[in-house]
Amino acid sequence: MAYLHSLPQENNSINFKQTFKMRKLSFFLGMLVSLIGAVQAQTTVNEGFTTGSSYAGWNVETRDAMEGIYSINQNAGSGADFNSINEAISALNGQGIMNTVTFELADGNYNGFLVLQEISGTAEDKRVIFKGTGTNADLVTLTSNAGYTEKPTVNLNGADFISFENLTITSASTNFTNLVHITNGACNNHFTNVNFIGFDVISQTLNNDKHLVS
Repeated sequence: MAYLHSLPQENNSINFKQTFKMRKLSFFLGMLVSLIGAVQAQTTVNEGFTTGSSYAGWNVETRDAMEGIYSINQNAGSGADFNSINEAISALNGQGIMNTVTFELADGNYNGFLVLQEISGTAEDKRVIFKGTGTNADLVTLTSNAGYTEKPTVNLNGADFISFENLTITSASTNFTNLVHITNGACNNHFTNVNFIGFDVISQTLNNDKHLVS
């Protein structure tokens, strides 16, 4: 707020229009400083993954690193931790892991493109595991339909220490049917009791019908 001080005796006149402008400018600058402070504080809170708190009216969500067993079920009423594999991947990207994380998939067909990048916290003894709940790999299927686009069902794009167990990876496309891409130095990834079911594109000479490409 701008304050109006006493004027010297020799200049005892006031330009009210100018004073009003000064007050508006001071108010605007004060609001701007407050807003910048709130944004900076909010940024600090988010970067520190502070949980269950708020600042300047902005809610901060819990963002602890992940560990343990989580359920994935496409039935929204199942009470599962996640309703899709991509929801689980988004959580991994945002939070990282502190110990091994296992995602147990309910029986069914999971349709979509899965892209896993480097996940914070992974190591040989701290893996990310996607697995069917039983030993029958036919009961859980990861599938996609790339059409003519070069998109595999699973893309391990720099992701390390990822495991797939007790499931099937396939594609519904008859044009581009790569199932898994292992790129950008991705390493130490395991496939255990996994069926790879592709499609032989005999009419094309491109490398687009391989099950695993690295």
